[in-house]
Amino acid sequence: MPPTTLRVFVYGTLKRGARHHAAHCADALRVRTGCTRGRLVDLPAGYPTLHVPGSSVLAIGTSDLAADAWRGMHCTLPGTPTSEDFIAPALPCALVRGEVIDFADAPAALHRLDKLEEFAPGGISLYLRVLLPVLVDDVLLPCWTYVSPIASAMMPPDCCHH
Repeated sequence: MPPTTLRVFVYGTLKRGARHHAAHCADALRVRTGCTRGRLVDLPAGYPTLHVPGSSVLAIGTSDLAADAWRGMHCTLPGTPTSEDFIAPALPCALVRGEVIDFADAPAALHRLDKLEEFAPGGISLYLRVLLPVLVDDVLLPCWTYVSPIASAMMPPDCCHH
């Protein structure tokens, strides 16, 4: 599998200027503003977690980092919703604003971020790495992000659809 870049949607401590950005995102190729559907919840430990509807999850991360990176750049989004459709979700979901960070060395970036987010494929994890549609410059792009594994699994699959 040829090397590929990686797109990651971040919404908390990995954003520019936040606690973990300099240490974990110094090799970023570019950073853009983006948004996805879900709910952001601040945890008592002082960092946020993202709850997303199950229907938004395009793939779940695995231990094969190169394959996941390839999947993230080549995933076809289901349907062709317009940006207006995407930004008008029904409650209890809303738009979560964050940043989309592009990395050149996809496996190295995934390894580093998986470790930070305590994502262990097939094991007990603080966060779950999932592929989600993210709106960037009026275009929906598949991006990896880290979500709450329990809360996201419990959200109704259609909570963000009209």
